[in-house]
Amino acid sequence: TTEGVPNAVLNLNTLEMAIKGVENVSVSDSQNVFIYPARRELILKKNRNFAFDGVIVAGLLAFSGEDFNFDYTNFSLQL
Repeated sequence: TTEGVPNAVLNLNTLEMAIKGVENVSVSDSQNVFIYPARRELILKKNRNFAFDGVIVAGLLAFSGEDFNFDYTNFSLQL
């Protein structure tokens, strides 16, 4: 991350945490599914869910966009 910039910021009103410096998230090594957040930032929400803009790579497919959401309980991505 950039020097002098915090790695994470917790919003006490929403209890969401903006995490910076995230190069990628490995969703499934065996299925070759990775998330590459735009600006290397994602928002951690309740129950380990998170939101992000960026690129999702799944095997030979790549999806680029904004307002993606990962639901940890259902282990699913909302595009």
